[in-house]
Formats: sequence, structure tokens, C-alpha cells
Amino acid sequence: VETADSLMKKLPTALAFRQHDFGYMFKEIRQDLPAIINLLQQLLDILGSDATVNEMLEGRISEPRIFWGSPLLNALFIPCQNLLQRANSIYKHFSLIGKWIKEGLEKTQLSNKVGEALLPQVGTVQNIFGYLIDFMALFLDEDKAERPPNVRWLAQEQFAKQHTLVIHAGPMTAAGFLDRSLWQRAYGVVMTSATLRGMGLFQRFRADCGLQRYDEKHFLALPSPFRYQQQAVLKLPMMQYLPNENLPQWQQEVVSQLKSIIDIQAATLVLFTSRQVMLQVYKQLPLSLKNLILLQGDQLSPKNMIVKHIQRIEAGRGSIIFGMDRFAEGVDLPGNLCTHVIITKLPFPVFTRPIEQARQEWIIKRGGQPFISLSLPAVSVKLIQACGRLLRKETDSGQITILDRRLLTKNYGKQLLSHLPDYQVITE
Repeated sequence: VETADSLMKKLPTALAFRQHDFGYMFKEIRQDLPAIINLLQQLLDILGSDATVNEMLEGRISEPRIFWGSPLLNALFIPCQNLLQRANSIYKHFSLIGKWIKEGLEKTQLSNKVGEALLPQVGTVQNIFGYLIDFMALFLDEDKAERPPNVRWLAQEQFAKQHTLVIHAGPMTAAGFLDRSLWQRAYGVVMTSATLRGMGLFQRFRADCGLQRYDEKHFLALPSPFRYQQQAVLKLPMMQYLPNENLPQWQQEVVSQLKSIIDIQAATLVLFTSRQVMLQVYKQLPLSLKNLILLQGDQLSPKNMIVKHIQRIEAGRGSIIFGMDRFAEGVDLPGNLCTHVIITKLPFPVFTRPIEQARQEWIIKRGGQPFISLSLPAVSVKLIQACGRLLRKETDSGQITILDRRLLTKNYGKQLLSHLPDYQVITE
């Protein structure tokens, strides 16, 4: 609003050549801008008097949802509708102002210096109010039983070193947007990745991307150039405890295993799903291993950890990376830069964010099971990605060790194992 107000002071002089056109428009803008401020203040007052908002601000809850038909949404509805109407009006007016400035530049009715200074400012105002329009359209869009709902929630975020209350609204999935904007308009699309499949199927990818109307026949899984049986060994050591049942005991077992299976002369990548577990395991290791470990979140950034790791290996020394998700995908350490990948625990996703919760609710509402529809395909993809850190070139070789016996003791574990590449599997 301040940007638009500041711009309004410059426009009458700059657009003097269109003065017969903009009198009424400028009058409307000068009414809309203060109205926007008043409406934003109304929203702040409503939020400030809400019990849930105050609980969040006091730190008792985080990211509470705003459900359609709830008292808070009902209280916000009319001010938001008015805000949308005013924002639409301002956006249209500034679109026309931008058009006039461009015409003035083309016809030399406006100096290049003035026009080129004003156009970015007009664009900034359009972007701000365009964003507000898009947000309000999502926030005010009524939930319908036959389609995935939009998700609305509150958060406390830090901007310019100050905590700010933020209202979020977004589609539960991008599937509908991609279908309308891309699949129905594109003549042909080819998508490739090493990890489009979850549990051996493209179902998760199809659902996420709005491709449900295309069955599995429209997708192709090609054989890998790697000779997995010859290039990689997948070891599943005997673990007495399971991480989901006996975490402290399993953690102790991980410490024992790492002490015995890590070659201190080689390049090892150890992947964790929890920072707390990673730190606890690190603390209990002997100094001989600790001295070789580059610990994510310690002193170096992930990028500099990789640089340091490469320097050590190229100098003929051993090196160990202790990392989490950031190192389980997208990290390229070919050849002798990584000859052993240790996956401590199956990388099951934790669905705690509002959009993730909404997706689980939608699956249950439609008679499905979130564990089968969301968790298993997600962990399958993550596990394939994590194992994929080992073989980066056709000449690479090495070992993968997974310290989670659920791959052998649970039915879903056996399914996950069957959808990994055809490594040479050794169980103890």
C-alpha cells in the first residue's frame, strides 16, 4: 500500500498527456488504498481476539488449521471478500497505468528516464496486489466434497528479525493446476527421473501430478546401465532391536555396528533420519572415528562438508560424512569418493505440516489408507534415492548397509526390499 501511495504522487505529472483519462481512476485508487489499510486492520483485530491465534503466539500450538465453516473463517470472510474486491480494482487500474506508460514511451510523450523509473514500481504494485488476489481466491474458495480442499493455516514466522503472524492458503495438491495449465495444453511431454516410481509403480507420481487419467501403460521403466549384482552388495546385519519399538537399544546397536563396519581408510556416507539420533550416536563413537567424521549442522555447510570430504579422499585419507535428508538425494560422490553408504533407519516421512495432514484426511475420507497411499511410496522413493548415492558411474562399486531389520521382519519391508535395484543381498 505504501509503494502504491508513493507512486500515486508521481503519476499525475508523469501521465499529464493522459490527464483526460485518469481523473476518475485516480479518485478510485485514492479511495481503495485507505480502504485496504482499514480492512487489513479489521483482519488483525479479528485474529488478535481469537483464542487459537493467542495459543499459537504463546507457543502452546504450532501451525493451527483454519477449517471451512469454522468461527474464525466466518469472522474473516466478509473483510476478506471486501479486500479481494478492492485488490482487484487496484490491480486493474495499475495494469492500465502500466499500459499508458509503455504507450507514452513508444510515442515519446514520456521521457525514457521517467518511464523506465516508473515501470518497475508499477510492476511491483501489480505483483503485490496480484499475489493478494491469488491468496484471497484460495482462502475464500468453498470446500467441495468431490475435490481436494484448499488448506488454510496460521503460522508465526520471522521477517526482518521480527515475529509476524502469517495466514497461509494453498491447494492440497498441485494436481489440478498441472492438469489445467500443462497436461491439457501441451502437445507432448516427456518426464524422466531415476525415482518416479514408489513401490514399483507410478501411482504416487500420477496422483501428485494430476495424471490419474493415464494408466501405467503411459509410463515406462527402463533398465539401468548399472550391473547391480556385480557392482554393489547390500548388507542387512542382524539387529536385535527395531528403531520404532526400542529406540535407545537400537541406537546403541547402531553405535556398535558403525565401530565394526566402517573402514577408516575409505569414504563412507552415513545417513540418519533424526538429528538427535545422529548426535547421540556421534557422541558415543571412539575418537578414532570422530576425527574422521564431518557432522551435518556442526561447523561446515553441507556444500563445504563435501569439499572437505573430497580433499581428504584425494589426499589418500579416510573420511566419513554424517548427514540427513540433504545427503540422501542429489549428492554426487563418484568413484572412491563414496564406497560405503550406511542407512541407519528406513526414511519414513513424518507428516506434521498442515498440507500433509490434509492429504491424509482426504485419503481417509475417500476410504483409503494413508500408510499405503502416502507413507510406503514416499519411503520407497527415499530409500532408492539414499541407496543411489553409492553408484554414480558405470565403473563404481561398493557396499550399502541398512541397519533396520524391518526390511526383513515386516511385510511392507519385504516389499520395499523387492523394489530396490537388484543388488547382491547379504543377510546376517
